[in-house]
Amino acid sequence: MIQWTYQGLALFHDIGKQNENLEEQARSIFQSWFVDYEPFGGSMPSDWQPSTLGQIANMKTDSWSPVKNPDVVVEHYSIPSYDEQKFPVFEIASGIKSNKYLLTPDSVMISKLNPDTKRIWRSMCLSEHPVCSTEFIVYEAKKKG
Repeated sequence: MIQWTYQGLALFHDIGKQNENLEEQARSIFQSWFVDYEPFGGSMPSDWQPSTLGQIANMKTDSWSPVKNPDVVVEHYSIPSYDEQKFPVFEIASGIKSNKYLLTPDSVMISKLNPDTKRIWRSMCLSEHPVCSTEFIVYEAKKKG
């Protein structure tokens, strides 16, 4: 069992604040680049074209079974971990009751639950076993060419 110290909890609090700051910066950059086109003189570059998500990304459903891998420690991306700290939980697979989706560094997760609550998460892949709840839809960008 992990024993949390004040310093450990403070670190997670600081990470949460940094994540909020990064989210705010990301929203500002997105607005600047993809809505206002500020870096491009206020108009969309001629070699860009509007696309649907399905035209630029593939949905990934590679499944992973915790029952078949009970001793593995996973980097678990779940709705509660997103809502609480926007950071994955590291836990032993024997404590997980349902199959998960496998993630790669190219994975982007979008929550299927409560569409009014925006939950979009890029996997960090800090370990060898990043997985996410099937409450997310996992996408990866299509390769050009």
